[in-house]
Order: sequence, then structure tokens, then C-alpha cells
Amino acid sequence: MDAAPDDQLRVRVASEDAKLGDNRSRDPGTPAVGLDAQPQIARGHDGERVVQHVDANAWHDDGRPRPADGPIRQGAKVQVSAEQKRLVGERFDGLEDVKLDEERGRREIEAWHPPREARGDAERHRRTERCRRRLRGKEEEGHGAGYPEPARPPLVSRRLQPFGTTIFTEITARAQAVGAVNLAQGFPDFDGPDFVKQAAIQAIEGGQAQYARMTGIPALHEAIAGWYARRRGLTVQPGDGIVVTSGATEAIHDAVVGLCDPGDEVVLFEPFYDSYHAVIRMAGATPRAVRLHAPDWTFDPAELAAAFGPRTRLVIVNTPHNPTGRVMRADELDAIAALAIAHDVTVLADEVYEELVYDGQHVSIATRPGMADRTITVSSLGKTFSLTGWKVGWAVGAPERLVALRRAHQFVTFATATPLQWAAATALNADDATLDAIREPFLVRRAQLVDGLAALDFDVTAPEGGYFATVGFRRHGWTSDTQAVDALMALGVAAIPPSSFYLDAPGGLPWVRFAFCKRTDTIAEGLRRLGAGLGCASHPVEGANPEQAKPRPQ
Repeated sequence: MDAAPDDQLRVRVASEDAKLGDNRSRDPGTPAVGLDAQPQIARGHDGERVVQHVDANAWHDDGRPRPADGPIRQGAKVQVSAEQKRLVGERFDGLEDVKLDEERGRREIEAWHPPREARGDAERHRRTERCRRRLRGKEEEGHGAGYPEPARPPLVSRRLQPFGTTIFTEITARAQAVGAVNLAQGFPDFDGPDFVKQAAIQAIEGGQAQYARMTGIPALHEAIAGWYARRRGLTVQPGDGIVVTSGATEAIHDAVVGLCDPGDEVVLFEPFYDSYHAVIRMAGATPRAVRLHAPDWTFDPAELAAAFGPRTRLVIVNTPHNPTGRVMRADELDAIAALAIAHDVTVLADEVYEELVYDGQHVSIATRPGMADRTITVSSLGKTFSLTGWKVGWAVGAPERLVALRRAHQFVTFATATPLQWAAATALNADDATLDAIREPFLVRRAQLVDGLAALDFDVTAPEGGYFATVGFRRHGWTSDTQAVDALMALGVAAIPPSSFYLDAPGGLPWVRFAFCKRTDTIAEGLRRLGAGLGCASHPVEGANPEQAKPRPQ
């Protein structure tokens, strides 16, 4: 019987049709296991971590792997991309990086590891173990060291290892620990409308306690469709054109996971809401960030165009924008739409702050020419009605665009709290005067925070929409956002460092994020503490008294 081969790793460039489940370009006897399939690290039959399991028919009866494009001998230099190294968890350490051939397809790394049923007898098992030990870097029979032992697998998947506790959770915990005024996290510290709460109570008392329909109760579908028709001029189809989710964050997760395969690319604007990056990585996709440039938070059209390519699958558009408060203009949305159409890309529009616009006008990208059937629009009850803890959100779009999102949703939460859906329907069916009145208190809070911070020598521009203001601090001598947040926390006020909202944050970011979705007395106390701590106690702070805060002219 022939000796076991030393080749345990080979690299091959697959053609464009060599996608998941499609072996047309491969030798029939050579099933491929590559990063275009499921690139997560899996546990092998004997506990070894391998890229993928290989079917039994990938091995000859005598235990040898079937030949393909030629073996790579033990100790040979193999070139892979940095992204591939990341996806396989640096399984093969020390390999040199090369550029992927964008036109020809993607490189695939295949780790050959025979399943038990393919080994047959003790002799084959012995030879397999010998080959595996060489891959682990154990010298044997005069061969070289080979590849080093991979690190012990942690209790967190490699895709999630870069993401620790969210910055919102971290800062809120710090604020609670020291008794700081929390102007960091974007949740109101006041109640939502009584008529919405009463609707929830009535639904609970009326026996609405069981699972709802997977895509949402019919009454809420009708309310959402009516809402978009009245407020956005957008036609939405109840039933297949709407999916109710447990908050807008779930809708975003379901859309990205449902639409993106490993190796796909997602265009997003930075700074960004932090869940975007995490869910893109969960899907195995790659983020392509387009910078919004301060102080007006606009993007460069050339930079946007450069972010699109043959692998672009999705573009995420958030307006009104978190964290900057920017509301995108129609011409900016048209520039995004033109690229989406040219590259046949789906747009995921995060519009949770759509009703909280203070300057200008919110425009849904789905209403732009050619975009109604190409856009998935996401919104929620929580931000508009100050009921963030209810976690009732939705996604709307052309039925064929929602298929993937719906399939993901059914295995994530399946359904959202039934009585809260009934209450959401009541909220969205409110008359326009009631809905318009929701915005007025936020105008007062925005003016109170912006004017108060400006009086304390912060550089602040009134946000056009949303819950947040970006606040420059350079006149106070702090050199980075994290240093500023620490200093503010020591003064008894919590803010968010925006470096968490970038793929690769620029050094020394000169601003922090404050939230004004708070009671006026909460904002006043925060301003009082800052004034006292910064030696500005005698400095008049306009807006620190709620009675002084007035809405800015529209």
C-alpha cells in the first residue's frame, strides 16, 4: 500500500461559476471546500479544527485524497489573501498575502481531513494521523516543522471575536457606576404617548397573548401601509410587502444575513450605527466604508463610486443619520440610487428617525426614480413614539426583495410580541396632527442641549434630525474622543466616543456624541455639572433652564 501523501493543503483559483453548491467548473472527482461556501471554522471528527469537512467520496479507498490541480508538498509556501487568512481564523499562519484576481474568481483554501468512515482500517488511520501531526508543526521522520499548532478555540466564534461589549452598554454601565448623567445612550428617560400604552394594555387584557403571524398581525400591516402612503407617498403591499420584526436592528440583521454570502461586499457610510459592521461580519461579508466628512457630514461622490465593485451586494443608507444627525438631500440619494441601479445592488434604508426631522425634509430613497422595487426600508415604533424598549420594528419593500429577510426572520425571532403589535397599529393609525406634535418637544430639547453646550465653549451644530448632536471639544484641550469621554465622565456626564463607529477610526477624533432624547431637567443637570466642572459656573448657560429653551426657527 502506498505511503500516505504529504499534501494536506492545496490552493486553486475557481472560475466565476464555482459558487456554493455549483461544481460545474471542478473535476467531478474533486469536490472543493472553499471560502465561498461556509468559511466558518468547524470542529473535525477528532476535535481538530478544519476549514470544512470533506465528503467521504473525496478519498480513494486506500485513504489517499483524490488528485486535483497538483499537490502542494508539506512545507511549501502558499499564497493567500489577508481576508482569507482572517476567514479561516489564521489556520495557516505565516502565509504571504497576494491580491485576489477579481476577474477570474476567488482563491479557495482546502484542508483535507478524512472523516472516520473514509479511513477503513488502522493503517489508514495511522497515516492520516501522521499527516495531521505534520500540519500541526510536529517534526517527524526528518521533515520540516510544517505549520504551527492553531490556537485553542475560544468560547466566542472568530467572526464575533473583534466585537466586545457594545460601546452603549459599556458607557451606560460606567455612568450608572459613578452616578453620571447619561447623555450617551439613545433612549428617552420619559414615557411614550398614553394612547399607545393604553392600546397595549387593552390587547393584553383582551387575550392577545399567543404567537402572532410570522410576518406581523394583519392590523399592523394595514397600519404600516397607511402610514407610508400618508407620510411618505410610498405604496406598500400588506402581506408579502411587510415583515414585522423585534426592532429595526433585527430587521437590519435579517436583511444582511438573508441577502449576503461570504465574500460579498456591503457599502456603508461611516461613522455608522455599530450593529451594521457586526452583522456584516456575521454574514461573512466584507464592509466597504464611505467616509462622511465633517463638519457638514457629506460624502465625496468619487469615494462612493470607488466603493462599488463586482462583489457589491448591498448598500446601507441611514437617514436621518446616527450619530451625526445629518439628513441626506434628494440629490445625494439620487447619486446612491444611480450606483445601486448600475451595479444591480439592493439598498437597505434605515429610516428609524424619519419623523424626527427638525431642519429640511426627510426623503425616502425608495421614492426616488427606479428605487421602489430595489429598496428595503426599515423603521420602528421605538424612536418615533419614545418606546424603545418595546422593540417593534418593520421592513417594507417589493415582495421579491423581502424573501431573504423573511427567511432569516423566521429563524431569529419568528414573531414579535403580539399585544405590542396591536398597540403599534393604534400608534400608526393616529391622525397626522398627533404625529406632527410628537416632534415639538424634541425641538425644545435639541435647542436646550445645543445652546447650552455652545455657551460652555463646545463646538456644536444643531443636528438636522434624530436623537443626537456631534460636539467638538478641542477648546477644552482634550486630544481624542476617548480622552474627552473619560474627562466628561469625571465631571459627571456620559457621552459616546465616535471611534466605535468607524472601521478604522482616524486618530484623535475631535468630537463626541451627546443624546438629547432626555427630559429637560436631565439635560439641565448635565449642563450644570459641565459648567461647574469646567470652571464655567458663573458663565450664563442658555438653555440650562428648560423655561429658556426655545425651538430654533425652521
